[in-house]
Amino acid sequence: TGLQTVSARTLAARNLAITKMTETGIVDTLNAPGLMAVTNLAGEVCLDLIVEEKAKVAADRRFFNQVDFTKAPSTLTADNKQDLVRRMSRNFFGRNETLAEKTLILSSLDSAISDGRRTGVNDEAETEDILLFACTGMLSSLGAYSFK
Repeated sequence: TGLQTVSARTLAARNLAITKMTETGIVDTLNAPGLMAVTNLAGEVCLDLIVEEKAKVAADRRFFNQVDFTKAPSTLTADNKQDLVRRMSRNFFGRNETLAEKTLILSSLDSAISDGRRTGVNDEAETEDILLFACTGMLSSLGAYSFK
């Protein structure tokens, strides 16, 4: 992700994940505790990424340069969402997303965005939640797990 600062939460998740990972990382040696650890670690890394990028001006952001954190996620255009997917795919998978991946991720994003607002949550928090959802899903996927 190119994070400049890694939180204590992320370091703790990393240390826990190491104890749950397979020796080889080969797909048929994966197990539920290992996948849960990867997902937890991805969530912490993504949270760090959101905090770091939100503090920057849009032009200096690597992933979320088209996101206005002060507005609801429903204001993200189709182009904005496709740009998010492309940037995360290139960085997490080391390649562009496939059409099937793009369709699935965008559909999941659209579904999450169209679900009702949580009571008492402001636009900024809701936008961060959506980015955390998309980032964690992509970073914890097998495509990212196997990218070296």
